[in-house]
Amino acid sequence: MLRKKKQTPQEQSDQEFNLALEVPAEQRPKGWRPFVRRNWKRIAAAACAAAVAGALLLPGKGAKPAGVDTEYLESAVERRNITNVFSGSGTIAAANTYTVNALVSGTVLTADFAVGDTIEEGTVLYTIDSSNASNSVEKAQLSLDQAQRNYEDAVDAQYVRSTIGGTLASYKVAVGDVVTAGQEVATVRDASTLLLTLEFPAADAANFSVGQTAQVTLDGTFEQFKAYVDAHAEQNPSCLCFTGEAEKLGVPCVEYGREGDGADQAKHIFRCLRALDEQGDAVVYARCPQKDGLSMAVYNRLIRAAAFRVIKL
Repeated sequence: MLRKKKQTPQEQSDQEFNLALEVPAEQRPKGWRPFVRRNWKRIAAAACAAAVAGALLLPGKGAKPAGVDTEYLESAVERRNITNVFSGSGTIAAANTYTVNALVSGTVLTADFAVGDTIEEGTVLYTIDSSNASNSVEKAQLSLDQAQRNYEDAVDAQYVRSTIGGTLASYKVAVGDVVTAGQEVATVRDASTLLLTLEFPAADAANFSVGQTAQVTLDGTFEQFKAYVDAHAEQNPSCLCFTGEAEKLGVPCVEYGREGDGADQAKHIFRCLRALDEQGDAVVYARCPQKDGLSMAVYNRLIRAAAFRVIKL
């Protein structure tokens, strides 16, 4: 007994394909539809491959032709502003911040302000009650007063002022001279009060008392000497006088030193006597120096030159 083996669907499909290949050409159905049904798998694979190749090889729609020229837009030259804008994040604070500190110790009496108030420069924020502050104010005031006095003294120091009123007896510097601090520059005499120094016997001291009135007669003052020279002007005299007196006498004069300065008189007396001899004046009146120290030596030389002719005024 013969038994036919059951075929699987794949074997049946291969058998039908083989049978189809073996069909003679004249018995095959004509037209493209039977061809598509037989080869649709191969056609589908070829179509997919062609689509992928076309996508890779063909240029895109937006691509410009390689030979297209670039176009430019001409515009007139003009100045414009360029604005740079920076965007970021940060913190805004006051540019100037000043910390107010207490200068003294004490109790706060007033505080008339609140946070957020607007104040001006110099506004009083607090009032502090402090004895230390009062002492500091007093010391500062004293220092200010002293500094003011020092300033005034420094300004006034360039002016040499006389501390008394009187007559300028002599001066020792002139314009252009260099002086130092403490240097004597002039002598001023106050004739309102006079000091008389003289010698008298000790036995007479018992007759004097403080406050007693006395009559004093001065011998040979400049005023008496000038009056005598003026009274004898007809003799056309010359004078030997002290420094600074020549311009007041009004006659030819030779000055032989400062009054009361024996050293200065001794330095110039011989030169002045020779000058008078060279002038050949017939009449010469001389002012006599004091009779003490070097001035006494000058006095002796003068009275010998005058042949001891002394005029009492």
